[in-house]
Amino acid sequence: TMSAEVAPPNAMHSTAALPTMSQEMIVVDGKAWMNAGGNWTALPDSVAAQVTAGLNGAAGMLEQIASPECLGTQNFEGKDYLAFKYTFAATGVDSTSTIYVDPATNLPAITVGTSNAAGKGTDTRASYRYDPAIKITPPM
Repeated sequence: TMSAEVAPPNAMHSTAALPTMSQEMIVVDGKAWMNAGGNWTALPDSVAAQVTAGLNGAAGMLEQIASPECLGTQNFEGKDYLAFKYTFAATGVDSTSTIYVDPATNLPAITVGTSNAAGKGTDTRASYRYDPAIKITPPM
């Protein structure tokens, strides 16, 4: 299970619960830190640059979307959304996703997808919320 708070253009706080441990990463203003065992460790500036580029480069990934299809209004988990289905191909990864968009705000609410990489399948679900109160600060 992974969770991420993102404050564009240059801040992110992510947590990941893995079978054997949990890890946490914070990126703020060109600096990055990792907590993988209870202690925060500074990471090279190149890691922060790579994460920040990923945050800002997501729009460039739109070129890799194929077969977009508007599914119209669909009910998902008891709520009506505008639904869109698409495929996405990156180096060695093929995926199909459905994104559910809040019709009141036109913002993504949920994405559900399946991916295949090197013969292994993955099911993914992402839920989005928009909260201007999110503040990301360096670890103390």
